Amino acid sequence: MEELRKEDKENNVANRQPYGMSRELSSSGRLFYIYAKVMLTYHVSRSITYYVRHSMTVIVTQEENKMKTVKYLLGIIVTIALALVASAYIPGIFGRIALILILVLSVIIFGHKEVFAFSFKSFKDTFVIGGVMTAVTAFYLITNLYKSFTEYGTPLMDSKLVVSFFITMFIGAGISEELIARGFLFTFLRNAFGNNKASYIVAMALSSIFFGALHFTNLDGAVDPTPIYAQIIYAVGIGFFLAALYIRTGNLWGNMVLHYLFDISLMIYPMVFANRSDMDVLIGEWLGNGIIIKSILICVVSVILGLYLIRDSKLQPIIDAENVIQEKAA
Repeated sequence: MEELRKEDKENNVANRQPYGMSRELSSSGRLFYIYAKVMLTYHVSRSITYYVRHSMTVIVTQEENKMKTVKYLLGIIVTIALALVASAYIPGIFGRIALILILVLSVIIFGHKEVFAFSFKSFKDTFVIGGVMTAVTAFYLITNLYKSFTEYGTPLMDSKLVVSFFITMFIGAGISEELIARGFLFTFLRNAFGNNKASYIVAMALSSIFFGALHFTNLDGAVDPTPIYAQIIYAVGIGFFLAALYIRTGNLWGNMVLHYLFDISLMIYPMVFANRSDMDVLIGEWLGNGIIIKSILICVVSVILGLYLIRDSKLQPIIDAENVIQEKAA
Protein backbone atom coordinates (compact mmCIF):
# COMPACT_ATOMS: atom_id res chain seq x y z
CA MET A 1 0.00 0.00 0.00
CA GLU A 2 2.83 2.32 0.86
CA GLU A 3 4.42 1.73 -2.55
CA LEU A 4 1.11 2.48 -4.33
CA ARG A 5 0.72 5.78 -2.47
CA LYS A 6 4.29 6.74 -3.36
CA GLU A 7 3.76 5.92 -7.06
CA ASP A 8 0.50 7.89 -7.14
CA LYS A 9 2.21 10.90 -5.54
CA GLU A 10 5.00 10.82 -8.15
CA ASN A 11 2.42 10.70 -10.96
CA ASN A 12 0.63 13.75 -9.53
CA VAL A 13 3.88 15.74 -9.39
CA ALA A 14 4.78 14.79 -12.97
CA ASN A 15 1.40 15.82 -14.28
CA ARG A 16 1.22 19.12 -12.32
CA GLN A 17 0.79 22.27 -14.57
CA PRO A 18 2.20 25.73 -13.91
CA TYR A 19 0.30 27.85 -11.43
CA GLY A 20 -2.76 29.57 -12.91
CA MET A 21 -3.18 27.20 -15.88
CA SER A 22 -5.64 24.37 -16.27
CA ARG A 23 -4.22 20.92 -16.85
CA GLU A 24 -5.55 20.86 -20.39
CA LEU A 25 -6.44 23.87 -22.57
CA SER A 26 -9.82 23.84 -24.21
CA SER A 27 -10.01 24.35 -27.98
CA SER A 28 -11.16 27.98 -27.49
CA GLY A 29 -8.29 28.54 -25.06
CA ARG A 30 -5.79 27.24 -27.59
CA LEU A 31 -7.20 29.58 -30.24
CA PHE A 32 -6.96 32.54 -27.88
CA TYR A 33 -3.37 31.61 -27.01
CA ILE A 34 -2.39 31.37 -30.70
CA TYR A 35 -4.19 34.67 -31.45
CA ALA A 36 -2.34 36.42 -28.60
CA LYS A 37 1.03 35.18 -29.86
CA VAL A 38 0.25 36.29 -33.42
CA MET A 39 -0.88 39.76 -32.29
CA LEU A 40 2.14 40.17 -30.04
CA THR A 41 4.46 39.22 -32.88
CA TYR A 42 2.62 41.59 -35.24
CA HIS A 43 2.81 44.59 -32.91
CA VAL A 44 6.45 43.97 -32.04
CA SER A 45 7.41 43.72 -35.71
CA ARG A 46 5.34 46.81 -36.51
CA SER A 47 7.04 48.78 -33.72
CA ILE A 48 10.46 47.73 -34.98
CA THR A 49 9.52 48.68 -38.55
CA TYR A 50 8.23 52.09 -37.40
CA TYR A 51 11.39 52.74 -35.39
CA VAL A 52 13.63 51.82 -38.33
CA ARG A 53 11.61 53.94 -40.79
CA HIS A 54 11.49 56.88 -38.37
CA SER A 55 15.25 56.67 -37.80
CA MET A 56 15.89 56.57 -41.56
CA THR A 57 13.53 59.53 -42.09
CA VAL A 58 15.36 61.56 -39.44
CA ILE A 59 18.73 60.73 -41.02
CA VAL A 60 17.49 61.63 -44.53
CA THR A 61 15.90 64.87 -43.24
CA GLN A 62 19.09 65.87 -41.48
CA GLU A 63 21.12 65.25 -44.63
CA GLU A 64 18.62 67.23 -46.72
CA ASN A 65 18.78 70.13 -44.26
CA LYS A 66 22.59 70.10 -44.38
CA MET A 67 22.54 70.15 -48.18
CA LYS A 68 19.99 72.96 -48.13
CA THR A 69 22.15 75.01 -45.77
CA VAL A 70 25.25 74.49 -47.93
CA LYS A 71 23.31 75.37 -51.09
CA TYR A 72 22.06 78.70 -49.74
CA LEU A 73 25.37 79.68 -48.16
CA LEU A 74 27.16 78.99 -51.44
CA GLY A 75 24.46 81.00 -53.21
CA ILE A 76 25.17 83.94 -50.91
CA ILE A 77 28.94 83.76 -51.51
CA VAL A 78 28.66 83.47 -55.30
CA THR A 79 26.02 86.22 -55.59
CA ILE A 80 27.96 88.68 -53.42
CA ALA A 81 31.16 87.92 -55.36
CA LEU A 82 29.42 88.67 -58.66
CA ALA A 83 27.88 91.82 -57.17
CA LEU A 84 31.29 93.07 -56.02
CA VAL A 85 32.77 92.47 -59.48
CA ALA A 86 29.88 94.35 -61.10
CA SER A 87 30.24 97.27 -58.67
CA ALA A 88 34.00 97.43 -59.22
CA TYR A 89 33.98 97.39 -63.03
CA ILE A 90 30.69 99.12 -63.88
CA PRO A 91 30.64 102.73 -62.69
CA GLY A 92 27.80 104.88 -61.37
CA ILE A 93 24.14 104.15 -61.77
CA PHE A 94 24.82 101.39 -64.30
CA GLY A 95 26.76 99.51 -61.64
CA ARG A 96 23.71 99.72 -59.37
CA ILE A 97 21.48 98.42 -62.16
CA ALA A 98 23.89 95.52 -62.80
CA LEU A 99 23.83 94.75 -59.06
CA ILE A 100 20.02 94.69 -59.07
CA LEU A 101 19.92 92.34 -62.07
CA ILE A 102 22.37 89.93 -60.40
CA LEU A 103 20.30 89.89 -57.21
CA VAL A 104 17.02 89.40 -59.08
CA LEU A 105 18.44 86.49 -61.10
CA SER A 106 19.86 84.86 -57.98
CA VAL A 107 16.55 85.08 -56.12
CA ILE A 108 14.63 83.67 -59.10
CA ILE A 109 17.13 80.84 -59.73
CA PHE A 110 16.76 79.73 -56.11
CA GLY A 111 12.99 79.63 -56.53
CA HIS A 112 11.91 82.64 -54.48
CA LYS A 113 9.76 84.62 -56.87
CA GLU A 114 7.52 85.42 -53.89
CA VAL A 115 10.09 88.07 -52.92
CA PHE A 116 8.72 90.21 -55.75
CA ALA A 117 5.04 89.59 -54.95
CA PHE A 118 2.88 92.70 -54.68
CA SER A 119 -0.55 93.53 -53.34
CA PHE A 120 -2.01 96.90 -52.44
CA LYS A 121 -3.14 95.62 -49.04
CA SER A 122 0.32 94.45 -47.94
CA PHE A 123 1.84 97.59 -49.49
CA LYS A 124 -0.47 99.71 -47.34
CA ASP A 125 0.27 97.51 -44.31
CA THR A 126 3.95 98.45 -44.60
CA PHE A 127 3.15 102.02 -43.59
CA VAL A 128 0.59 101.00 -40.95
CA ILE A 129 2.55 98.21 -39.26
CA GLY A 130 5.72 100.28 -39.62
CA GLY A 131 3.85 103.25 -38.19
CA VAL A 132 6.76 104.44 -36.05
CA MET A 133 9.09 104.75 -39.05
CA THR A 134 6.26 106.23 -41.12
CA ALA A 135 5.66 108.89 -38.46
CA VAL A 136 9.38 109.73 -38.15
CA THR A 137 9.65 109.99 -41.95
CA ALA A 138 6.60 112.26 -42.17
CA PHE A 139 7.95 114.48 -39.37
CA TYR A 140 11.36 115.01 -41.00
CA LEU A 141 9.87 115.40 -44.47
CA ILE A 142 7.44 118.12 -43.36
CA THR A 143 9.90 120.00 -41.14
CA ASN A 144 12.76 119.86 -43.66
CA LEU A 145 10.52 120.95 -46.54
CA TYR A 146 9.27 123.88 -44.44
CA LYS A 147 12.84 124.76 -43.51
CA SER A 148 13.96 124.44 -47.14
CA PHE A 149 11.30 126.71 -48.61
CA THR A 150 11.66 129.20 -45.75
CA GLU A 151 15.43 129.54 -46.04
CA TYR A 152 16.05 128.92 -49.76
CA GLY A 153 12.76 129.06 -51.62
CA THR A 154 14.18 127.04 -54.50
CA PRO A 155 16.86 124.33 -54.53
CA LEU A 156 20.47 125.42 -54.93
CA MET A 157 21.15 122.11 -56.64
CA ASP A 158 21.15 122.38 -60.43
CA SER A 159 17.58 121.82 -61.61
CA LYS A 160 18.82 119.25 -64.14
CA LEU A 161 20.36 117.24 -61.29
CA VAL A 162 17.35 117.31 -58.97
CA VAL A 163 15.38 114.72 -60.94
CA SER A 164 18.42 112.48 -61.39
CA PHE A 165 19.11 112.79 -57.65
CA PHE A 166 15.65 111.46 -56.74
CA ILE A 167 15.91 108.66 -59.32
CA THR A 168 19.41 107.70 -58.20
CA MET A 169 18.30 107.69 -54.56
CA PHE A 170 15.38 105.39 -55.34
CA ILE A 171 17.53 102.96 -57.32
CA GLY A 172 20.43 103.12 -54.87
CA ALA A 173 18.82 103.30 -51.42
CA GLY A 174 15.29 102.12 -52.09
CA ILE A 175 15.67 99.27 -54.55
CA SER A 176 19.24 97.98 -54.32
CA GLU A 177 19.72 98.21 -50.54
CA GLU A 178 16.36 96.61 -49.75
CA LEU A 179 16.87 93.97 -52.40
CA ILE A 180 20.33 92.97 -51.23
CA ALA A 181 19.67 93.13 -47.46
CA ARG A 182 16.08 91.91 -47.17
CA GLY A 183 15.00 90.40 -50.49
CA PHE A 184 18.22 88.46 -51.09
CA LEU A 185 20.36 88.06 -47.95
CA PHE A 186 17.61 87.71 -45.35
CA THR A 187 15.65 85.27 -47.55
CA PHE A 188 18.70 83.09 -48.23
CA LEU A 189 19.86 83.07 -44.60
CA ARG A 190 16.41 82.24 -43.28
CA ASN A 191 16.13 79.30 -45.69
CA ALA A 192 19.65 78.16 -44.83
CA PHE A 193 18.94 78.02 -41.09
CA GLY A 194 15.41 76.57 -41.15
CA ASN A 195 11.83 77.70 -40.63
CA ASN A 196 11.68 78.62 -36.95
CA LYS A 197 11.85 81.74 -34.79
CA ALA A 198 15.55 81.35 -34.02
CA SER A 199 16.44 81.20 -37.72
CA TYR A 200 14.34 84.30 -38.41
CA ILE A 201 16.12 86.29 -35.71
CA VAL A 202 19.59 85.11 -36.77
CA ALA A 203 18.81 85.96 -40.41
CA MET A 204 17.48 89.38 -39.36
CA ALA A 205 20.58 90.10 -37.28
CA LEU A 206 23.13 89.02 -39.90
CA SER A 207 21.39 90.78 -42.79
CA SER A 208 21.09 93.94 -40.67
CA ILE A 209 24.78 93.90 -39.78
CA PHE A 210 25.54 93.54 -43.48
CA PHE A 211 23.17 96.44 -44.19
CA GLY A 212 25.00 98.61 -41.68
CA ALA A 213 28.36 97.59 -43.17
CA LEU A 214 27.22 98.82 -46.60
CA HIS A 215 27.50 102.36 -45.20
CA PHE A 216 31.26 102.01 -44.73
CA THR A 217 31.47 103.31 -48.30
CA ASN A 218 30.50 106.74 -46.92
CA LEU A 219 33.92 106.91 -45.23
CA ASP A 220 35.36 107.73 -48.66
CA GLY A 221 36.06 111.45 -48.59
CA ALA A 222 34.89 111.92 -44.99
CA VAL A 223 37.00 114.38 -42.98
CA ASP A 224 35.68 113.09 -39.65
CA PRO A 225 34.82 109.35 -39.62
CA THR A 226 32.86 109.50 -36.35
CA PRO A 227 29.51 110.51 -37.93
CA ILE A 228 29.87 107.68 -40.46
CA TYR A 229 30.48 105.19 -37.65
CA ALA A 230 27.34 106.54 -36.01
CA GLN A 231 25.44 106.04 -39.27
CA ILE A 232 26.65 102.43 -39.48
CA ILE A 233 25.46 101.76 -35.92
CA TYR A 234 21.95 103.14 -36.32
CA ALA A 235 21.67 101.58 -39.80
CA VAL A 236 22.04 98.13 -38.19
CA GLY A 237 19.05 98.84 -35.94
CA ILE A 238 16.93 100.32 -38.72
CA GLY A 239 17.83 97.35 -40.91
CA PHE A 240 16.58 94.99 -38.18
CA PHE A 241 13.30 96.90 -37.99
CA LEU A 242 12.89 96.83 -41.78
CA ALA A 243 13.55 93.07 -41.79
CA ALA A 244 10.80 92.58 -39.20
CA LEU A 245 8.49 94.76 -41.27
CA TYR A 246 9.20 92.67 -44.37
CA ILE A 247 8.45 89.47 -42.44
CA ARG A 248 5.09 90.84 -41.35
CA THR A 249 3.94 92.18 -44.72
CA GLY A 250 5.83 90.03 -47.23
CA ASN A 251 5.91 93.10 -49.48
CA LEU A 252 9.44 94.20 -50.41
CA TRP A 253 8.06 97.04 -52.54
CA GLY A 254 6.60 98.70 -49.46
CA ASN A 255 9.98 98.45 -47.76
CA MET A 256 11.66 100.04 -50.77
CA VAL A 257 9.33 103.03 -50.78
CA LEU A 258 9.43 103.59 -47.00
CA HIS A 259 13.23 103.29 -46.95
CA TYR A 260 13.50 105.71 -49.86
CA LEU A 261 11.16 108.27 -48.28
CA PHE A 262 13.02 108.05 -44.96
CA ASP A 263 16.36 108.84 -46.66
CA ILE A 264 14.80 111.63 -48.73
CA SER A 265 13.23 113.18 -45.63
CA LEU A 266 16.71 113.57 -44.13
CA MET A 267 18.52 114.65 -47.30
CA ILE A 268 16.11 117.00 -49.06
CA TYR A 269 17.13 120.06 -47.04
CA PRO A 270 20.93 119.72 -46.90
CA MET A 271 21.56 118.07 -50.27
CA VAL A 272 18.82 119.35 -52.60
CA PHE A 273 18.14 122.84 -51.25
CA ALA A 274 21.50 123.63 -49.58
CA ASN A 275 23.41 121.68 -52.28
CA ARG A 276 25.85 120.05 -49.86
CA SER A 277 27.40 116.61 -50.13
CA ASP A 278 29.65 116.33 -47.06
CA MET A 279 27.88 113.32 -45.58
CA ASP A 280 29.97 113.20 -42.40
CA VAL A 281 29.16 116.82 -41.54
CA LEU A 282 25.47 116.41 -42.42
CA ILE A 283 25.06 113.37 -40.15
CA GLY A 284 26.92 115.20 -37.40
CA GLU A 285 24.58 118.19 -37.70
CA TRP A 286 21.52 115.93 -37.68
CA LEU A 287 22.46 113.98 -34.53
CA GLY A 288 24.28 116.81 -32.77
CA ASN A 289 26.32 116.25 -29.60
CA GLY A 290 26.78 112.72 -28.26
CA ILE A 291 26.46 111.35 -31.77
CA ILE A 292 27.62 107.79 -30.96
CA ILE A 293 25.38 107.50 -27.89
CA LYS A 294 22.38 108.74 -29.88
CA SER A 295 23.10 106.31 -32.71
CA ILE A 296 23.31 103.42 -30.22
CA LEU A 297 20.00 104.52 -28.73
CA ILE A 298 18.38 104.60 -32.18
CA CYS A 299 19.79 101.13 -32.87
CA VAL A 300 18.51 99.64 -29.58
CA VAL A 301 15.03 101.16 -29.92
CA SER A 302 14.79 99.96 -33.54
CA VAL A 303 15.75 96.40 -32.53
CA ILE A 304 13.19 96.39 -29.70
CA LEU A 305 10.47 97.60 -32.10
CA GLY A 306 11.53 94.94 -34.60
CA LEU A 307 11.28 92.19 -31.99
CA TYR A 308 7.85 93.47 -31.02
CA LEU A 309 6.70 93.24 -34.64
CA ILE A 310 7.66 89.55 -34.75
CA ARG A 311 6.30 88.59 -31.32
CA ASP A 312 5.09 84.98 -31.12
CA SER A 313 1.43 85.76 -31.83
CA LYS A 314 2.42 87.38 -35.14
CA LEU A 315 5.37 85.24 -36.23
CA GLN A 316 4.00 81.75 -35.51
CA PRO A 317 1.18 81.96 -38.12
CA ILE A 318 3.80 83.02 -40.69
CA ILE A 319 6.01 80.04 -39.77
CA ASP A 320 3.03 77.66 -39.92
CA ALA A 321 2.01 78.96 -43.34
CA GLU A 322 5.57 78.52 -44.61
CA ASN A 323 5.64 74.94 -43.30
CA VAL A 324 2.47 74.16 -45.25
CA ILE A 325 4.01 75.59 -48.43
CA GLN A 326 7.18 73.51 -47.94
CA GLU A 327 5.17 70.32 -47.32
CA LYS A 328 3.19 70.86 -50.52
CA ALA A 329 6.39 71.54 -52.46
CA ALA A 330 7.91 68.32 -51.12
